[in-house]
Amino acid sequence: MKHLFVMCMTLILAVAPTLAQTGEGETAAQAAAAAASGAVKRAVICSGVAEREPADALTSVPAATGKIFCFTEIAGMEGKTITHRWVKDGATVAEIPISVGAARWRCYSTKTIAGMAGAWTVEIIDDAGSKIGEAAFTVAAE
Repeated sequence: MKHLFVMCMTLILAVAPTLAQTGEGETAAQAAAAAASGAVKRAVICSGVAEREPADALTSVPAATGKIFCFTEIAGMEGKTITHRWVKDGATVAEIPISVGAARWRCYSTKTIAGMAGAWTVEIIDDAGSKIGEAAFTVAAE
């Protein structure tokens, strides 16, 4: 009887974390389902990328800035293509396709923005043409 009790408790302890809530109110099962269907985990505007991670996180940059990066972490989209659509003041400036090579994929694109003051957004577009994420920043006037 003791062995049966120990086995039941072990099973409960093993299953309980799966049923627990994550920090943002979704269960672990819901988080796994979201990853399986494909999702943008992070979209960060930064001044550089080192060891596959953004060097910083920017929301505003001076007009004299030469090049800016859009770092993106993707989950559950292996074998698909995403596009970084760089938009300035509502007009598309560039579209950069990126092939996703693994279930968890970190990638980036760059844009030279020197002297291009305005409101910018990088939209992350899936291969069906749907926007699945975005990152916004401002280039300050000189």
